[in-house]
Parts: sequence; C-alpha cells; structure tokens
Amino acid sequence: MKNVSTYELRSNLSELLREVESTEVSIGVSRFGKPIVTIIPYSGRDNAGYSKYFGFLDKDETGDVFVNRVRRSSKEKQRTKSLRLNEKNFS
Repeated sequence: MKNVSTYELRSNLSELLREVESTEVSIGVSRFGKPIVTIIPYSGRDNAGYSKYFGFLDKDETGDVFVNRVRRSSKEKQRTKSLRLNEKNFS
C-alpha cells in the first residue's frame, strides 16, 4: 500500500484515483504522519455491509410496512405518557 499526505492527496487527487483504479492497490492517507483513511479500489460488492442496516428497503418490505411494524401502539403511547407525567410529579 502506498502512503500519501493530505497535501499530496489534494494536489494529485485525480492521478491517485486513476492509479488505484488501474493497479487495484490501496492508498493510505495520513495527516501529520498519522494514518486517517484508506482509499481502496471498488470491487462491486457491499464491503461495509450496508444492507444489514437497511432491511426495510428489501423487496419484501416497504418503508410504510417498516414504519407500521415499529410504530408504538396507542396503548403503549398512553402508558409512556402516564409514566412521564408521574416522573414530573416526583421531581
């Protein structure tokens, strides 16, 4: 992996990105000698695992279905409201 400073990254960003794309070798970026980020070549797969955080965007469940599933029932809302009122009375 090649290491560059933030100054060098700003000065040569397009060249460095082209290098990562063509050689498929990562570049580490450092500020004041301390590494802060790594630029990795795009592989086409979900490297960060974003799909597990956005399950409601799946083909089987829409955003409305997700909201209705996690929304509190009216009974639960009333219970929460009464607990908050009791908490204020004790303060």
